[in-house]
Amino acid sequence: MKNVLRLIGIIAIAVVIGFSMTACTEEEEEKEEEGTLNGTWVSESNAQYTMTFTIDSDGKGTLVTSRVGSLTVSNVTKTTVSTNAGDFDYVLSGNKLTLSNYTGVLVATLVTDGPYLRQK
Repeated sequence: MKNVLRLIGIIAIAVVIGFSMTACTEEEEEKEEEGTLNGTWVSESNAQYTMTFTIDSDGKGTLVTSRVGSLTVSNVTKTTVSTNAGDFDYVLSGNKLTLSNYTGVLVATLVTDGPYLRQK
């Protein structure tokens, strides 16, 4: 009887550890993406207009849009994105992205289509 209770206790501990390890992984991945531009954004006013950012850790990458096409991102700061077609300022608040203060005709299209919501 003593051995049966010991076995049940060991199984219970293994189950608790297994569930706690799987629960932590998903939360960490979601938090990592939240504060960045990376991912796909959909215009709040027209769901046909999208932007997908792929930016690496040194602030370089691409911006693919449904209206303008593919742009090369040369620099990203906490408030500004610089592309080969112009620059724009941005404010990231939760899952909402607002663009402003643009230079360049192509970039003007992106700003007027916003604000954008993060697509899940």
